[in-house]
Amino acid sequence: MVVITMPGSERLDALLLPAGLLVLTYGAWRVLFAAPIPYRLEKEPSSDKDGQPRLRKVPLPRPESTLWLWGNTLDTDKHHSHRYHDWLKDESERVGWRPWLLSMTGERPVIVLSTPEAFDDVLQKQSDIFEKGPLKRELMRDFLGDGIVSVDGELWRLQRKRTTHLLMAPSVFPFMAEVVEAQTHKFCAVVDALVAQQRSASLKKLLNSLTSDIFGHIGFGVDMRSLESDTSSMTLHPFMEAQEQAGVLLQARMQQPRWMWKLKRFLNIGSEKHGRKQINVMYSIVHDIILKCMARDPSTPRKDFLSVFLAQEQEREQKLDTTVVRDMAVTMFSAGQNTTAETMSWFIVMMNRYPAVAAKIRAEITDKLPALARANHAGVAASDVPVPSLDEVQELMYLEACLRESMRLNGMALNSRQAMKDTMLSDGTFLHYDVTFTFPVKGPLEVQPAHAA
Repeated sequence: MVVITMPGSERLDALLLPAGLLVLTYGAWRVLFAAPIPYRLEKEPSSDKDGQPRLRKVPLPRPESTLWLWGNTLDTDKHHSHRYHDWLKDESERVGWRPWLLSMTGERPVIVLSTPEAFDDVLQKQSDIFEKGPLKRELMRDFLGDGIVSVDGELWRLQRKRTTHLLMAPSVFPFMAEVVEAQTHKFCAVVDALVAQQRSASLKKLLNSLTSDIFGHIGFGVDMRSLESDTSSMTLHPFMEAQEQAGVLLQARMQQPRWMWKLKRFLNIGSEKHGRKQINVMYSIVHDIILKCMARDPSTPRKDFLSVFLAQEQEREQKLDTTVVRDMAVTMFSAGQNTTAETMSWFIVMMNRYPAVAAKIRAEITDKLPALARANHAGVAASDVPVPSLDEVQELMYLEACLRESMRLNGMALNSRQAMKDTMLSDGTFLHYDVTFTFPVKGPLEVQPAHAA
């Protein structure tokens, strides 16, 4: 996890600290007295008169750095904000992978779960009890509206149904392949230009630009023009700039006590003021695109997601709510563009860390796609090398395994759920209604790069 800062926000945040002290008294009362204390049931060595094992309530452990009133706020902000995933893993390992409590100033403690059995309880056996919950929805709604990532229940099922119908449309997959091939050629042309000019560039930014152009075409039918052959003029589309800054706002919220970012939002200052402007820009652009799609001649077929979705809704004679369409479009674009760019970036990092694995990938390409390998050895410009077809790519099984392993090795965004009623996990951990918990990542501890084979 990275530390997020906003230009000029440091002074404003400092001014908010005195106001935060006023909230601290209420927060301390809520955490120490109003909030139920989570516990775990453990068997005692002795039995009762009926021969049944006695059970005792055991408070869940906390980090050794936990302070009265402040909880883990100061420790995480000062020492662990840059390694939050690793710190959660370290604490989980320290307590033997049992559930433990994470406390932030003015908030109820969050229970950290880290075993496959607990994941199974939450995500499968008792999935009807555990939802994203009002806290997570409030955190994300300004950014993603009522998209599938930020809703629960019937609205989530409706969004999932719409998304499934959209992805199953016969024209979607061939169109995606066509767009990926065209944008890959453009990406290679940019790389060729950088090589010819002997210039360095951020590969992460290039991959972000590539995925922006791909998902701009696939999602909206819009050319974002983030990748240009003239690398000196490479700029982000206004939608992409606004989306990136809105994402910064979301990260900033995740690293602050809830009362702080809500107070800044109410006062319209600091990171919340800047982020709100960017969200309005993003929503305005998408709304204009939706109106243009709705005004197009229906006899002219379009293959982008937005046009296909609008056509499907019109065929079903559904009344279109532009806000619902906007939220769905923004969510699908953000999820697809960000995850693809991050996956590709981490994969390149992993190939540099493990050259033996990279050598095996090259050997597989030479064996399965000899024409591509010959063009590479002959020094043909990257933009002149034909992009492999989908059928050819499916032959590269070791490459696919390495991509999957890279996704597993590098931590995803933290997942969290909220209990909608009192319940108990299979390990005896009792969860009160409204308690929030999160999942760290520990799987990579037992994985070796060679396992990709």
